[in-house]
Amino acid sequence: MTAKLLPTRSKEDPWQLNTAPVTAELTMHTDTNEEGVALLVCTVGKTVLHYDARCIEDLHGMLKKHGNWMDLGRFAG
Repeated sequence: MTAKLLPTRSKEDPWQLNTAPVTAELTMHTDTNEEGVALLVCTVGKTVLHYDARCIEDLHGMLKKHGNWMDLGRFAG
């Protein structure tokens, strides 16, 4: 299965990114698992995280439904 909205990017040519507070570098690339499911692979140092690439399509749908902006959380203190 491919994620329609997510462009492919190989492990050899990943996206080079920084964490939100710009305290660490990370890379992201696309891959597929043994079942053929499209993955988004995030590597920060030695930590490797696998996300189902459909999360990008889900996020896109949520943002379109909410006018491209939605509150994801609120500090209640």
